[in-house]
Formats: sequence, C-alpha cells, structure tokens
Amino acid sequence: MESESSQSKRRRPNLSEGEKTIIYNVYCGLRERNENMLHNDVVNLCSDLTEVSIRSVHRILKSFKENEGKCDVSKNIETRGRKQIQLDDCTKYAIRRKFHLFFFRNEIPTLKKVAAEISSDETMPKISRRVLLRTLKQMNIKFIKRGRKSALIEREEIVLWRRNYLKKIREYRLDGRKIYYLDETFLNQGHTVSKGSEALAGKGRRLLITHIGSDSGFLENGLLILDSNKTSDYHEEMFESWFSQILPSLEPNSVVVMDNASYHSRQLEQSPTTDWPKADIINWLSQKNLTFDDNMLKVQLLNIARKHIPLLMKYVVDEMARERNIIVHRLPPYHCELNPTELIWAQIKNQVAREDLTSETDKIKGLLATAIENVTPESWKKCIRHTIKEEDKMWDLDTRMDIAIEPLVISSDNSDCDSCSSSNEFSSEDNE
Repeated sequence: MESESSQSKRRRPNLSEGEKTIIYNVYCGLRERNENMLHNDVVNLCSDLTEVSIRSVHRILKSFKENEGKCDVSKNIETRGRKQIQLDDCTKYAIRRKFHLFFFRNEIPTLKKVAAEISSDETMPKISRRVLLRTLKQMNIKFIKRGRKSALIEREEIVLWRRNYLKKIREYRLDGRKIYYLDETFLNQGHTVSKGSEALAGKGRRLLITHIGSDSGFLENGLLILDSNKTSDYHEEMFESWFSQILPSLEPNSVVVMDNASYHSRQLEQSPTTDWPKADIINWLSQKNLTFDDNMLKVQLLNIARKHIPLLMKYVVDEMARERNIIVHRLPPYHCELNPTELIWAQIKNQVAREDLTSETDKIKGLLATAIENVTPESWKKCIRHTIKEEDKMWDLDTRMDIAIEPLVISSDNSDCDSCSSSNEFSSEDNE
C-alpha cells in the first residue's frame, strides 16, 4: 500500500509561482549546507521536506535554470489530466460538410461513416473518435436511434435557424435590398509561408481583420485591424465603435450579413440566469408583460423566462442598425460558405502570402491594404453568385434531411434521450 505522503504528492494541484520559488530556495539552501551530497540526493531530500514529487522538483530546477534564476509561470507543474483538444472553426466547418454529403447522396450518416469519410480525406487532420464525438455535440449534431436503425442529425434549432436565414435572404433580394457581407479573418505575423500556400499559419502576433463589402466591392474606409491577443471585451468595444462609424456609409433599407461571434452579439440588456435573485426574475417578467403566478418557484419563473428570451433578445449592433433603417441578418453557426467574404479572404491571403510577413505590423497592414484594393467588384459578384448556389444547395439539403430522417423520428416516449450526455448519445454507434 502506498504511504500517505506519496499519495499526497501525486494528488497535489498545480503549484503557484510562490510555491515553486519556495521549493527552489529550499533546494539551494540544502545544496549550500551539503556540498558533498550528490545532486539527486539533494533533490530527494528537498522532495521529502516540501512534500512535492521528485519529478516536480527536477522540473522546477530546470525551469529556473532556463529562465536565469526566475520562475517560468507559463508552465504548470503536476498538470492533472490531458489538455482537451479543441478543433478550429475551419475544421468544424469541414466536418459539417462531410456530414451533409451523406444526405446529398441519399444516405443516412452515422458516426462510423462520418469518421471513415474524414480519415479517408488526406486534407483533413487526424481526429480521434472521442474528439469527433465532442465536436459533433458542440456543433449541435445529435444521435437518434429507433430499433436497430441509427443516425446523426442536426438539432431542430439549427435546422430552423438555417431555414429562416435562407428564406429571409431570398426575400431581401426579391425586395431589391442592398446586401452587405461582414466578416473577419486572422493573420499571423512573424511566420514563414511556403510558396503557393493559402494557409497563413505560424507563430507570432495574431491580427484580427474585419471588413465589409457587397456586389459593389469593399466599402471604402471599412477596414478594421485589431490585435487578437487583446481581450474579447476589447474586441467588442472596438467592433461596436467601428460598426457605428461605417453605418452612415451603407445604403438605407439595406441588409448586413454577419456571423454570431460573441463581439457581434452583445445583448442590449441582460437576461435572467440561475444567478439572479428570484425578485429580479419576477421584475424582469413583469417588465416584459409575461404571465406568471406569485406562488411559483424560482425554477418555474426561469423556465418561463427562457422560453421567451430568444424572442425578446436584442443586440446592441442590431439596434444601432435599426436606427438607420438597416437590418442585421445573422448566419447559422459554422455556415461560412454562405458568406462570400470567405472566398474574398482566400484571394487576399494568397496575395499576402507571397510577401515576407516577418516584418513590422505597419508593413503588413500596407500589404493587406494593397491586396484589398486589388479585389474588384467583378470578383465580389462572382463570389456572391457562388454563394447563392450554396444557398440553393442548403435549401435542398434541408428537404433531403427531412425526408431521410422521417422514418427515424424518435417516438414521444423516447424524447428524453436528447438531453443525454455525449457518451450516452453515441454509445450504440461505438458498437457498429
């Protein structure tokens, strides 16, 4: 049986900067007092006195040595568990495209089939089944089963979001409204790009680039470049300030298409959460003229609020646009193919990638400005035409999904499985 001290060392949480410094000083003191003792013996003694594992003591000493006697706070000692792998938005988009392809082929997608489709594509990264399961759940794709049949389907709220988006964007075009497309991309400063590569990945300062355009080209003076290492609150504040400045340049009665990034979607007012006192929830419901009983529990009041929040939610940028008779139209999550600006960014990155990005930020901004100027209205019109074709494919996709899934719709007595965890949702898939 392990001793109590050994168990304590193993379960110790991450060490703080101060604790690491103390351990380092203990080692140095022991080293001075026991000059004839071997290094490993001093480390063992230091471990016993501080109740920290021998391995951790070695790591701390190495860290101080590499940083010239200073503590490296960027490295945690005794990290618990593995770091959770998170896929970027581009990879999630590619996974969703693979998932949708099955419906276009009149096939029912399953976890096994989607995983095989991804692994057979050399352009896709290697994704473990566990990571794929978690990613699918994040993307609002769920598992359904009836009898011996099973399938992966998108949750109803995402299908409804996409259907409403496509319906409204068609109506806006028929009404003759001017449609602007707003989008961001990232650019990494201080890296080397292989010739002909479109991916601008690497180490260095990361810049967030925002712009807006239409079939007339990019909006003049619409370029915004931010340091993405800043906080999201900083991005939110800068984006709203930039948006207010470009609004007067947009045509009245126009539409601005944007995604649902957090800094695009700051709520005009906060909505009730479990942290709210019961009295505040009652006050919110009263202000919204929602019906409730005075003897209701807090959980019942929250339930009423949550049912109405999506209908009552207002965003700061939406209200700013509405004051100028402009509509903000939000894309469904991970549907970047419905924004032609994604294709425009690819052209710009190809041009910038030919240059040296290891130079100062001002030069990079100049390269970007030149590449943006080279994007003509004809290029925009071509990309918009491609996007309209993608919209038509999505409209057809929803119809195909509706037909394919109908035989697999879960009966009402099994509807509770939607709330299962990802491990339970996909358990039967693992046995295929």
